[in-house]
Amino acid sequence: MSEENQSDGESNSLRTPAVRATAVGLESCQTARIVCRTTKRNAEKRQRVLVSGRYERELEDVTGRLSGLERTLQRLLDEPNTAGRSSRTSSPAVPTPSDNQLIERDVDFAGDSSFVAHSKDVTQAFEKTLNTSPISSSIRDVSAAVATLRNFLNENSGTVAEGSMPVNKPLREAVHYPELANLTLPPMPAVLRLLRHCKVHRHRFFFETPTIDVQYLTELCQKIYFPTDEYTIATFITVHVSLNYLFRQLPKAVAQELGFTTTELRALAATCSKNAETAMLSLRMYMEANYENIEALLFASMMALELSRPSLSWTLISSAARMVQDAGYHRLPSYTTAPECTKKRVVFWIVYALDHSMALNLGRSPNLHDCDITVDRPRVPEELENSYGQVYMSWMDFAELQGQIYEQLYCPRAQRQTTEVRANLARALAFKVTDMKTRFNIDPGSIPSPEFGEESMLSMQIVFESTLTLVYRTIPPEPLPSGRQHHPLKFCNEAIESARQALTMHKYAWNALKDRETDEWHSFLQWTVLWCPFIPYTVLFGNVIADRNSDDLGLLGNVVSFMEAVANMGPGIGKLYRACRIFYQIASIYLSQPGSDVAASVSQGLGSSSYASTRHPLQHGSFAPLENGMHLGDTMIPDLPLFPQDWDVMLDGWDLGTDSGPGAMSTFLEQYLPSDEGVRNDVPTDGQEPFA
Repeated sequence: MSEENQSDGESNSLRTPAVRATAVGLESCQTARIVCRTTKRNAEKRQRVLVSGRYERELEDVTGRLSGLERTLQRLLDEPNTAGRSSRTSSPAVPTPSDNQLIERDVDFAGDSSFVAHSKDVTQAFEKTLNTSPISSSIRDVSAAVATLRNFLNENSGTVAEGSMPVNKPLREAVHYPELANLTLPPMPAVLRLLRHCKVHRHRFFFETPTIDVQYLTELCQKIYFPTDEYTIATFITVHVSLNYLFRQLPKAVAQELGFTTTELRALAATCSKNAETAMLSLRMYMEANYENIEALLFASMMALELSRPSLSWTLISSAARMVQDAGYHRLPSYTTAPECTKKRVVFWIVYALDHSMALNLGRSPNLHDCDITVDRPRVPEELENSYGQVYMSWMDFAELQGQIYEQLYCPRAQRQTTEVRANLARALAFKVTDMKTRFNIDPGSIPSPEFGEESMLSMQIVFESTLTLVYRTIPPEPLPSGRQHHPLKFCNEAIESARQALTMHKYAWNALKDRETDEWHSFLQWTVLWCPFIPYTVLFGNVIADRNSDDLGLLGNVVSFMEAVANMGPGIGKLYRACRIFYQIASIYLSQPGSDVAASVSQGLGSSSYASTRHPLQHGSFAPLENGMHLGDTMIPDLPLFPQDWDVMLDGWDLGTDSGPGAMSTFLEQYLPSDEGVRNDVPTDGQEPFA
């Protein structure tokens, strides 16, 4: 190596910080004429990065956020200049919600039968014994061990003793919802106009939904329209369900004042409904048991009922019921002890009411059981306003009664009881329903409008009478003096009278609401006709067949007439209308036959030929003339006689309130309806008692 290269290498080596510092140190030592010494430094410990599942999830979360930011920026760059566009037609795209939910965590609430609860009781009892023991000062080690155990069992303790084995803390899973990215939000100017009006004027929605107010809804809307931070899918659902109700329930005069046309309001409500429905179907199986998620599931369940999707609604309210138990809402302290838990108590009891009502209507067991609940009902007016609080309290009382009806009369264990036991229970429950019906009242001065009060009173009276019919239906009719058997479709007199009252009130409701807006009709039908089992209709249908009662046939026809006008409001209403129409047409065919009761003719030993000669001259597939100008349309009744599968197809699986489903109707009716084959061979003949 040349000297030039060597000097260059030396100069380069002196450029490194370590060598340069050493050279400077040597020069200083030589100048000071002292012995230069160096010390060996310990190597710095470098933090080791563990590539674990948690680390990968964190990277995926960051990657997802960056991708979302990139899409947002690209969308802004691709959008043309929108300065000349009308603010009313602009619809911002949805920023995708993101949840950071705990996974692999312990249950928030442990019941009294759990190991944790028993361990706490034993520990507390042992501590009391230890404190009163005369030798307590000499067994400090035992006291320390008990204190450690108490801390370990404490649900609020998130620490462990020093030196013990470390416990893995619960992880958080980042959950994204890319399926919501293509949705559009309702136009911001329209939402602003609506919320500003709500701040000054109290809207009906806030009377019906005490868990939310306009200030809280405004804050949730800000999270979505101005997402400075991530928001959850629960916020997304609550906002769109609330806005859907507000836009739909907006009175015509208020809509004109705010500059909304009818077409625009329907489009806004449809946008909110689509977004809410898409979000509910995107919910993950596991969600944290917190207030935000419980409220969103409650709103989603109500919305699913509005969309005539009872199965989805039941799934959502069942999840909410599980969450309120996991969060311990069913054991919350009273208002005097914990006033800050007001919203939790209110949302628990609304979930309870919806759960019990849907359970009876769908023939399911409630998710929340009275024996497990210690939380007090909300107070009026401290926790629920006077204006509508009493109505909610009545709904909670009625829901509790609905749970008792299912448990005592309609659950599988109850149906195995003797007829006498069920009849006694039914009469006791009917007394409770009647008493509640008598006490129920709505103060006209406490509601948004007189029309709303009239609608609510009609709705509740129909629900009470329908529930009474459901209860009385389990009581057999009084024995006949002759000792003959009753017709299989004959019910007790109390059930028939309650059914008549219910259908008569339907006629009053039609007269009161026929000139109202479509949305008002929609809400009434969803929360009245579809809210309780439509047993009055099937009870009166049975009475038409059993007693050949033409007046009851007229009530059936009135119901079909008004339901025909609203059948296109939703799939559930249309399905109920088709079932009621088929019942009415069959009853019309039956009563159109001349002479006395068909069963009585059969009991006289008339054969198939003689019976066929007295048949009404209706051909296969034709129907008796229908009242009020109704016609069959595209729904045809199969050839008579009707077999079980025919009923299942005609009624599309509709629950008739019978113990065996729609197919069981063939057992009751097929021997009494005309057919080319005449009377079935298995009907009562000579030597057998006919039905009365």
